[in-house]
Amino acid sequence: MYLQNNPALLPQIQRVGCLHLSMLCMIELWADVEISIDDVNTIWTMAKQRTFLRNDGYMRDMDGVLKLAKQALGFAKPIFTVGIIEDRKTVYWDWTKNYPELQQTAYKIETLKTFGKTGTHFVLCDKDGELIFDSYSFKPYRFEHIGRYHLFNHY
Repeated sequence: MYLQNNPALLPQIQRVGCLHLSMLCMIELWADVEISIDDVNTIWTMAKQRTFLRNDGYMRDMDGVLKLAKQALGFAKPIFTVGIIEDRKTVYWDWTKNYPELQQTAYKIETLKTFGKTGTHFVLCDKDGELIFDSYSFKPYRFEHIGRYHLFNHY
């Protein structure tokens, strides 16, 4: 997956696209595919048109973006959010209670507190919280772990 300083990325992705890039990296790993930079830009644009992303880049609907990306890439394997960890408490979405096998985590996207303009940054981690991908790894930055993770699973 691409780093945010890649000049072929849309300017807004370069500024605030860390969650988008982390989610697409997760799809690459799960589907064993390589997503082109044109696909990254197209999926971003389509997500904004469908209001899954606000104009400032805030992601309103992670599952909507995942579904859109899968459709754009012709990828059928399900991958979706199943819950969140915050303040050391894990909460799975209500719908997963009917599917206990989904109350597990394949990937986590960690929210980091940063001390720059944006204030937050997202990185992709494995199920144990070990870093897999950081779209801003081209440059050192100051951050704090705040213990907040979005949980993803697939089947």
